[in-house]
Formats: sequence, C-alpha cells, structure tokens
Amino acid sequence: MTDLTQTISTLLTPLKDLHARLSQPAPNEWEQYMDKLDKDRGTELEYDYEIYDHGDTTVIYPVATAAQEWCAAHLPANSERWSTHGYVIRTEAADAVCSGMQRDKLISEDEYVNLCELEQQMQDQANQDFAEYQGEDR
Repeated sequence: MTDLTQTISTLLTPLKDLHARLSQPAPNEWEQYMDKLDKDRGTELEYDYEIYDHGDTTVIYPVATAAQEWCAAHLPANSERWSTHGYVIRTEAADAVCSGMQRDKLISEDEYVNLCELEQQMQDQANQDFAEYQGEDR
C-alpha cells in the first residue's frame, strides 16, 4: 500500500505544481508589459495585427505575441473567433478596438505600410535635396 501511495503522490506532484501556477492571478501590470514590449520590438514582425473589413463584421487577426496577449486581455472571452487567432467584431466597434491597440503601442499592418511609404518619400526627398545641393556647388 505504501508503494501505491508513493506512486500516486509522484504522479500527482506535477499536477499540483501546474494547478498552483494556473491558480495564480495573471500579471495585470499593463504598463510594465508595454515597457517590455518596447524593448522587445523588432524581434518579431514589424507590425502586430492585421485588420480585415467584411462589411458588418471586422476580423482583427493578431499576428504578434503582444497583440495576441492584448486581445486575450481586452476582448471578451466569448468573442466569436475566425481561424485560430482572429477575433470577429462588429465593424462599428473596430475603431475603438484599434484605438486601444494603438494606444498600447501596437501597430497594424496598414499603419506599418503607411509608415514605410512615408519613410520612402522622406528618403526620396532627402536624396533629391542632396542632389540639388551638390548641383549648386559645381
């Protein structure tokens, strides 16, 4: 009987540890998390989430871990899902959700593309200004 008790205890110890970890409250220091995100930015994708407008509904598809965690923390647990990570929300609520994600320093694919285009325009203008400057010196 002692061997059986010891065997059961040995088998249950990992479950007890898992239960203890899962029963602890999740960290809710969002500012600390966002500071960590700032330090980690660039280690994953250059943007955090994608937006797909389907008329009455919009799908927010978090592609970066930070965006997945944001959605899990801020969107209702019973939200309708699209695929494994996409969240289906009413289009009229999408602006509020995206504003919240932007406030917390998450970048959408559209924003990233716009920033890349703006950066390219600025670089082109700087090159043009430099070429004109060199032309004046001659």
